Amino acid sequence: MWAFFGLTDNYKIQLHELIFDLAHYGNIEYFAVYEMPVQYRTFYVRKLVNLKEKEKSHYESAKGKNDAQPQQMAKGPAINR
Repeated sequence: MWAFFGLTDNYKIQLHELIFDLAHYGNIEYFAVYEMPVQYRTFYVRKLVNLKEKEKSHYESAKGKNDAQPQQMAKGPAINR
């Protein structure tokens, strides 16, 4: 296939993967993403990637705090006999 007559097959695959990712992870309707200008699509992809990276870092920091604290055993009431 000649690339100068239109989009290459590789570009078409990349485009539709990007559209799927935005529609699936960004909860945006498919046709809204498909008809969106390229500049807007790239903007939203960057925003989505940044958001997911922040979520991941918050998750890892929260997980690290829970792992760092030793788990204490529950004690019963103190009964003197």
